[in-house]
Amino acid sequence: GTMGWAGMQELLRYPERYKVRVLARPSEKNKRKLAPYSDKIEVVWGNLTRYENVLLGVTGADMVLHVGGMVSPQADYRPTTTRKTNLTAAKNIRDAVLAQPVDKQPKVVYIGSVAQMGDRREPLHWGRTGDPICVSAYDHYGITKAMAERIITNSPIKNWVSLRQSGILYPAILKNYDPIMFHVPVRGVLEWATVEDSGRLLERVCRDDVPEEFWKRYYNIGSGEQYRLSNYEFECLL
Repeated sequence: GTMGWAGMQELLRYPERYKVRVLARPSEKNKRKLAPYSDKIEVVWGNLTRYENVLLGVTGADMVLHVGGMVSPQADYRPTTTRKTNLTAAKNIRDAVLAQPVDKQPKVVYIGSVAQMGDRREPLHWGRTGDPICVSAYDHYGITKAMAERIITNSPIKNWVSLRQSGILYPAILKNYDPIMFHVPVRGVLEWATVEDSGRLLERVCRDDVPEEFWKRYYNIGSGEQYRLSNYEFECLL
């Protein structure tokens, strides 16, 4: 995916610091994309919904970055598949982490979504991480992200964090003309996150100097004030 690929590129900038293991579906596209990295990463070919694949990826790891899953717009067209994929993946990761020796249990970074918070109408444009979960009607993706987050955060995992991702700005977004563009109110607002910032975040959270108080919390991801746009402004730019 977009964020996972950016995170992998960032991790590979520090070969002296990280050994990277990637879980990827054995599609022809994935095999072509990962072939140039065969000497830099370990690939577990498999599926997030298969526990044995997830267990193989988790075992021996210090950090689990759970970035994969079904996302919109495909998530809206295939709600049953989205629910199965996103919830089963979270359960498999939870169970695989808890299957590790307690003293070697990896930390878990779950990538949530601001979609868990639902609409933002004036005068409550800007959300806080402590706001209630209030997914918009018919948002199958947002519902599964909230449920999957709960699977991780309500578990006995010692160190977890939920990073609620905003919309990701990446070049190919200009090719994604889909009716989902108009599923948001034009007077709504969003603080976008660039794909570069998203990749850097996945690398930074793996560093040894991350403070203990960072864990067992929820954070909203965004690239700052300059990326705050109304949906009307964003549609005009598109």
